[in-house]
Amino acid sequence: MYVYIASPKPSPVSWPRREIIRALRDDRWTVFDPWGAWARGGAESEDREVAAEINLQAVHKSVAVLAYCPDDIAATGTAMEIGYCLALRKPVLLWNADIGGAMFFHPHLSRVSTISEIMRGLETLRGAQASRRE
Repeated sequence: MYVYIASPKPSPVSWPRREIIRALRDDRWTVFDPWGAWARGGAESEDREVAAEINLQAVHKSVAVLAYCPDDIAATGTAMEIGYCLALRKPVLLWNADIGGAMFFHPHLSRVSTISEIMRGLETLRGAQASRRE
């Protein structure tokens, strides 16, 4: 099962991105992290439209989006990924509970502030997916 990581360009002090990704992978989640995928030169050398389409396909394939918004004015790409996920009626786990705005209270959006909260939220989704297949 896939989880998409949406965030502005990572900085080492912003949030525990690497630790979260490691925990997800240890728990058998397949993680699509655009910054990790494109960091090796892909997004710079690829047509931006192609890169955006690949990112949206990854959001579509994912069970949920884990999004980091450092403030009310999130990076435009992150806001777009969150909106796309919500339009698909997929859950968004939002890291950073100190932001406001009406859309940050959407019913498919859950605020998380620890790795264990992320894992609990995703386990609920994993269980729901398994019961749909039965």
